[in-house]
Amino acid sequence: MKKILFAIALLLSLNSYADTLATLPNNAGGLMYFSDAQCEGKSSAWKVVYSTNSTGQTFWGCWFFLDGMIHVKWNSGKTSAFSANDVTLIQKDKYK
Repeated sequence: MKKILFAIALLLSLNSYADTLATLPNNAGGLMYFSDAQCEGKSSAWKVVYSTNSTGQTFWGCWFFLDGMIHVKWNSGKTSAFSANDVTLIQKDKYK
């Protein structure tokens, strides 16, 4: 778990533009995408997350990492929490 926290912190410090840090399958037949983009109107700890479903809809929110968990507040007002161990980290060299 410390490796995941370190990897996320490292990725956040290396980026000068918005990028996807990790993905996680959701229950709607799509994926959640955790980005390093600053979430508007929130402190620097909050980053943008979006989630897709099998019908092509996209849902937006903000996320932060605390105590091994990724906490999400969706724009709908609902909240979610996911174990950091369940996400798939995106490798930076994959884009080069």
